[in-house]
Amino acid sequence: MRRPTGPSNGAVWEGLLERWHHRYQRTGAAVVTKTDPPIVRRGRALQGGWFQARYSGLGPVDYIGCACGRAVAFDAKAHAGPNSWPLAKLKPHQAGFLTGMERAGALCWVALRFGPTCWVVPWPWLAPLWLQAQSTRPPRGTKSISLGTLQTHAWRMTPDGWLPWVQQQVALTPSVRDSSRYTEVM
Repeated sequence: MRRPTGPSNGAVWEGLLERWHHRYQRTGAAVVTKTDPPIVRRGRALQGGWFQARYSGLGPVDYIGCACGRAVAFDAKAHAGPNSWPLAKLKPHQAGFLTGMERAGALCWVALRFGPTCWVVPWPWLAPLWLQAQSTRPPRGTKSISLGTLQTHAWRMTPDGWLPWVQQQVALTPSVRDSSRYTEVM
């Protein structure tokens, strides 16, 4: 059976992200790379240098890199549903990676394609909602995020992708390299 194409297909969304990333790198604004789960080679090499492999664990989020002098980490999610995005689509290992990167000073988010619209969903805002949805008895209506909530709390991407949001965040927050933050160490 063929995979469906269209806005619900994550590969289409990741293809658009990759085009933005190539443009960012060409202009020197950002370097972002796609990450994959770790693999372990199985058996001997096959003809032509091919080999069989299996996943050996859970990987980090989909993308990591540096933009505007700041580390960035985000996961790409595509959703075609009409009403809301289920928070269960973000897995615990991905949430843990975003939390760790944010604590280390990175800008973190979920790059969400909700139907035809693309959103930056900032991790500092999303993390408490995700944690609440993971509880054994989450309150009614807290297992997903509606389009209306995204319009209020997330940032709608422009044709330039997510980079304008990062530029805005960098302008609002001091750099990790800001020497005034480390006066007691120096």
